[in-house]
Amino acid sequence: QLRGPIGFPAAADARRPVVLCPSLLLVALRRPRAWSGLCARMSRMTAPLDMPRTGAAREREESRRQQWRAMAQRGLSTFAAEQPEVFRRRARRGVPVEYRWHAWKAAMCVEQRALPGMYQELLQEENQWTRLIEIDIPRTFPDIPLFDKEHQFSLLRVLNAFANFDPAVGYCQGMNFVAGVLLLVVQKGG
Repeated sequence: QLRGPIGFPAAADARRPVVLCPSLLLVALRRPRAWSGLCARMSRMTAPLDMPRTGAAREREESRRQQWRAMAQRGLSTFAAEQPEVFRRRARRGVPVEYRWHAWKAAMCVEQRALPGMYQELLQEENQWTRLIEIDIPRTFPDIPLFDKEHQFSLLRVLNAFANFDPAVGYCQGMNFVAGVLLLVVQKGG
């Protein structure tokens, strides 16, 4: 269940390109328990750095940022694989905003699960759910100005690709909100 501040942006730069990692969408849609667990872990990982800081707390936050910067230079996925306990401990203490999307990808082992070129291949054809997806897209986050036409087009592409990827599941109402939240997270985290 998505709830509370787990690092989703309140606002973001709408000019940045939006690219959704299909591996996270697959986990969200095909393994709801794993997705729920990930959201709970990420909520704990990201909440501490969302609060305002003063004095010694700022120093600890800056020290944490330096640690994450060093981890990112090495590669978060590499670091998580080589030192999983250190990665988990640091993540539990809080992931700085600029590294959250990368931390999500490292926690989900996205690089190991990637299927190069498959997403582009899945985008090439329509399916029996395309029309239903097109109907639901404007209903997705209508009150959030950040979720503009560009986001809606990205959402259409992602949902259509997933329906082609797993025809047994295809598309059902509600998937648009899961994928829409991921699009917002991806935009903020690059």
